[in-house]
Amino acid sequence: MLTATIAFFLGVFLAPVIRPMLRPLFVEVVRASLMTADEVRRVSAEVRENVEDAAAQVQEERAAKARDAAPAAETASAPPPPAAEAPGASAPPPPQP
Repeated sequence: MLTATIAFFLGVFLAPVIRPMLRPLFVEVVRASLMTADEVRRVSAEVRENVEDAAAQVQEERAAKARDAAPAAETASAPPPPAAEAPGASAPPPPQP
């Protein structure tokens, strides 16, 4: 209890003396913090732009690959053309009900 009381009174009496000495240090800490925050924003914007560019490139490559694969898939899944009938061959009779 005595230690807390002594610390309190030292703080009350020394604060007016120490405050002017600590203010420039406090201002520099705030300045450095703001500069760091600005730098972090700038770097994160660059990283975001790079990621968005890479994502757009991948999407374009996927779309081009899908466009190239679509015609090949259509020809592969198309039914074969009807076979030419031999001359003189008759068609099978229609099914009876």
